[in-house]
Amino acid sequence: YARIVGTRGCSFACDFCSPSLLWKNNHTGKPVRRLRDPKRVVDEIEYLYNQNYEAFYFDDPTFPFKSEPGFYKVIISELKERKIQITWSAPTRSDELSEKILHELYDSGFTYTYFGLETDQKEKLMDMENYFDIEHSLNVIKWCDQIGIHCDVSYQVGLPGDNLESIIKSLQWLEEHGLQKKSFFSIAAIWPETPLAQKYGITSDDFEPEIDKKRLEAKGLYFFEPGNPQIERYYSNCSGNFHFIDEETAIQIKYYLMDAGFIKRFD
Repeated sequence: YARIVGTRGCSFACDFCSPSLLWKNNHTGKPVRRLRDPKRVVDEIEYLYNQNYEAFYFDDPTFPFKSEPGFYKVIISELKERKIQITWSAPTRSDELSEKILHELYDSGFTYTYFGLETDQKEKLMDMENYFDIEHSLNVIKWCDQIGIHCDVSYQVGLPGDNLESIIKSLQWLEEHGLQKKSFFSIAAIWPETPLAQKYGITSDDFEPEIDKKRLEAKGLYFFEPGNPQIERYYSNCSGNFHFIDEETAIQIKYYLMDAGFIKRFD
């Protein structure tokens, strides 16, 4: 398979995320999404297809469907017109998808997607400027199952204000919705220059090797040193970053996830 990029940036500006900082309007400061010419994207696919690549993963921050319908429609029409038979997949947001769009995508060879479900707590989503309809997200997962598209969700543990008890309660919500084999996890983290970093007074200098950990821990933050296999094997986006839970809590959560049957790659 081959990895390919169709777009850069994201139309949303979640407090914990960086694409809206990297790709924005320099005059207004608002996030923008940059689109490649979809026909040129298919040119690239066709070139690789002729070298026996049959599966393609779009490595975009969030692939646009509902927000830029002309983009994906040109891609799937060009694939059909050129008789290019591939399977393809892309990450997105749940609000970019509908049942109708998923049927169109499946007919074009679309087999996999994932999106950030992040948390079941609406108030935390709103605090992070990342509000979306959780019920719609659950419907997207259901539609994918019915249509034949595999859908995973990424979920954050250890959001600001969380503790072991509240995290387990949140994970039990995933269990109630049968998402044990559709979920993968990251530990909520602060990335440089994001609104979350500004909110907690974290500057780029704090990511240098010599950091004042006690000053950061006074803010309720914990720095995870790279190289801990107890954590790195089981979570994405965890090493060399600041978090709102300590490593001991993260490891306890890992064992809960394993015992509850989450994530096949734990096996």
